[in-house]
Amino acid sequence: MFYAIDELGNKVLPKPNIKATCPCCNGKVIAKCGKIKVHHWSHKSLIECDQWYEMTAWHLEWQSLFPLEFREVVLQKDGIKHRADIKINNLIVEFQHSNLSVEEIKQREVFYTSNNSKLIWVVNASNNCVHSGWENQLREQDEQPIYVVDMDSNIYFELVGYSQISVIRKTLSLPISIVVNPDVPVFIDLGEYVACPVEKGYYDIERTSYNDFWGRKRNSDKPYYDESLILVRKKDFVELLPKLPTNLDTFNSLKFCDKYTFSKREEHLKKQQMYNQSNNKPISKDEKIKTQAFFDLLSGKITPLNY
Repeated sequence: MFYAIDELGNKVLPKPNIKATCPCCNGKVIAKCGKIKVHHWSHKSLIECDQWYEMTAWHLEWQSLFPLEFREVVLQKDGIKHRADIKINNLIVEFQHSNLSVEEIKQREVFYTSNNSKLIWVVNASNNCVHSGWENQLREQDEQPIYVVDMDSNIYFELVGYSQISVIRKTLSLPISIVVNPDVPVFIDLGEYVACPVEKGYYDIERTSYNDFWGRKRNSDKPYYDESLILVRKKDFVELLPKLPTNLDTFNSLKFCDKYTFSKREEHLKKQQMYNQSNNKPISKDEKIKTQAFFDLLSGKITPLNY
């Protein structure tokens, strides 16, 4: 583990000659500060009390982006304890480097989303897990507004990023099960940028756009199945996390959309209203408000409001 509790009750990184205990089981731990492995705490009993715990330099790099009190927070359910990589209020962020079975994914999601907590996964693709070439698609003049919205078209935040960036994963590297199977939002770490759950059209409001064909070979003019992703800078993503509206019932369907997708949503709403009118179905007050909001957004009369 990266953090233990010293004799004064402080959460500390490993240093030689410091007495400390494990925050999960209260067992004695020893600082391992060699020259090969990442410095860490090891149980004196040599038995790791949290079998879910994964310790890599990549994990430590991500955790260091957040305040100390948010890192490796111990959670308990029905007498069982596990450490969350990051916990910000009721938002839990799990960084996943290795692959997991579908059963393991579900077990962790059930545990971490108890007590009304919300969970997101961040998957490591920064370690040569995707084919090079996507970086060449990032041109400064193509940066554009990226909106964070829920499935009811409510706008919560506006970021700056890139849309329709083609990324191809290496099939034996990126843990695909964690990408396509979870019931919560999944983000992919590409290094300086983070790929986000994308809405590709007004009709696509499911939890994610990733699919299990991503990276597989196919018989066509393109050798592999790719994914067209929205990318935002990692620093902007980190700053966004504490602000996410975790109180929403629709939190798990939060999307990152560009302006074009909003226009498609507007078309869909207008067609739905016309259909309702032709069938003498009354238009709800909420539908009228949403449609007017889209007109105002696209015409530049208003800008998205922070939550």
